[in-house]
Amino acid sequence: MPEKLISIIEKLNSKRIELQAIIKFLSKFETDITNFETEKIPTIHLVWVAIKQMELNLTEMIESNSLHLKVMGKSCKLVLQHKLDQGIYIYIYTYITY
Repeated sequence: MPEKLISIIEKLNSKRIELQAIIKFLSKFETDITNFETEKIPTIHLVWVAIKQMELNLTEMIESNSLHLKVMGKSCKLVLQHKLDQGIYIYIYTYITY
């Protein structure tokens, strides 16, 4: 019985650690978005820096030991790449030139 209880506690602890890693990752997005939304001056020049940092964070997630973080990282990176291919370059250029 004690072995079973210990294994349950260890399993729960590993899930807690994974959830903390996911929350930490998602909070990076929240911080960037909040900073952009609250600025009173144009921040378009900072967007590309944030996107590149996001790509680095996603690569870090993909290389982690957690299966959940790997899957999230891969899917987020695919979505980001799709959005970039879809036209964020054109949007930024249009925003800067007009």
